[in-house]
Amino acid sequence: MGLGHITFKTVSINLNKIGTGISSGRSRNGFGNIVSFPSVPAGFPAYGTVLSTASGVTYEQVGYEAYSAFLVNNVYTNNCDVNTVADGAGGSFIDWANAVNVYPKPNGTFIAISPANFPANPVVVAGDYYNSGEYTDTNEVHSGTGNIITVGAGMFQNYPEGQNITSAGSQDNTTEVPNGSGNFYGNGTYTNYMYVWDGWGSFYQDGGSSAGSYYSAGTEVSSNLRYNIVYLETEVPSGSGHWENNGKVDFDSYYWNGTGNANSNNYNPNGSFYSNGTFIYNDGMNDFYWNGGGSYYI
Repeated sequence: MGLGHITFKTVSINLNKIGTGISSGRSRNGFGNIVSFPSVPAGFPAYGTVLSTASGVTYEQVGYEAYSAFLVNNVYTNNCDVNTVADGAGGSFIDWANAVNVYPKPNGTFIAISPANFPANPVVVAGDYYNSGEYTDTNEVHSGTGNIITVGAGMFQNYPEGQNITSAGSQDNTTEVPNGSGNFYGNGTYTNYMYVWDGWGSFYQDGGSSAGSYYSAGTEVSSNLRYNIVYLETEVPSGSGHWENNGKVDFDSYYWNGTGNANSNNYNPNGSFYSNGTFIYNDGMNDFYWNGGGSYYI
């Protein structure tokens, strides 16, 4: 068996000299198509060519920072519009030097959170402001002016009912002496009053708590209550008929009994003799002085 006859078709390709590119189209002699490819650029975008623009991004420049105590670091406090530009070598960089529309981050923009409680909602109590409760967390946020502030976060809880706020003053506890006289005297004890929270952000004055102690037994209630007053005297000089008060006095008065009540008693004598050397008087011939024991000397 012999081989069959094989016929070959001749295709003519016209190769033109290629310059900056290869053209595509049909050859003039009608044989085949010529396929071409686009030219490859010879270099990179020029330095400074804008590649993209970002709006409202953080302005990362020294001098536009504030210290965050929660992060223990500085944070940038402004936003801006800025371009990313070519560096002329196939790379790029953010053109901070030519950023525009620089403005502080809006008030309340979050920075960091702490689990520390944040007292808030102040109320005027006795002329001063006191926080009526606290948030469970504390946020650091931008102030809107380039600074950092702390604000409450999480759940707010009013302080519980009965929790002390500040003193509402104190009042002496009194006893009527003598009974039925209508005259009242402090017995040594007093009542302290406090302003306390009501659990809903307001407050009230509590019923008070007793403090102090009763005056000890034998303590005179008031010198204004003395009666039957007799000044004790010494004749100076003896036999002269001239009498001088020697520093002691006898009287009846009211005295505390140690339990908040008072009794009428005579504690005799009261006071003390004038001290030794105290001048008494001159009788025209001699100066007389007390000797500290109720008598005298010249």
